[in-house]
Amino acid sequence: MTRKYPSNWSSIRKEVYKRDDYKCQNCGKEGSQGANVELHAHHIVPKKKGGSDNKNNLKTLCVDCHNAIHHKDKMAPTRKGHPVDGEAMNESERRSRGIIWWTFIFPIKLSIWLTVVSFKLFLLITIVTLRITIIAPLRLLAKLLSD
Repeated sequence: MTRKYPSNWSSIRKEVYKRDDYKCQNCGKEGSQGANVELHAHHIVPKKKGGSDNKNNLKTLCVDCHNAIHHKDKMAPTRKGHPVDGEAMNESERRSRGIIWWTFIFPIKLSIWLTVVSFKLFLLITIVTLRITIIAPLRLLAKLLSD
C-alpha cells in the first residue's frame, strides 16, 4: 500500500521534528542529527479518517513508539506494557482510564467550565444593571434638559 504525501513532505516533517525539539513526544528519546534514534512524523488523526498533512495534525515519534501505535502486537518502550495512544488497550485498561477520567479529570474540567460560565453571567448581569441604574437615568436627564 503506497501512501500519498505532498511534494513538500520532507520539509513538513522536518518542521515538525524541529517544533518538537527532535524528541519523541511519547517516550522522550532524542533524535537530533547526532543521535541514533529514527524519528517519524505521526498523523494524530489518520489520513484514512480524514486527517491532514497539516503540522497541527502531526507529532514526532521514535520508530518504536510509532510502531506501537500502528501494530497492536508492539509495545511502546517507556510505557511498560501499555500501548501508545490507547489503540491496543484491553478492556480493563480502557475501564481504568475511564474511571480516572470520570473521577479526576472530568470534575476539574467541569469546575473550570462552570467558573467561566458564572463569570460571564456575572458580567452580563453587571452590564444590564449598569444600563438600568446609570445609563437610562442619564438619558432621561438629558432629554429633560434638552426640552
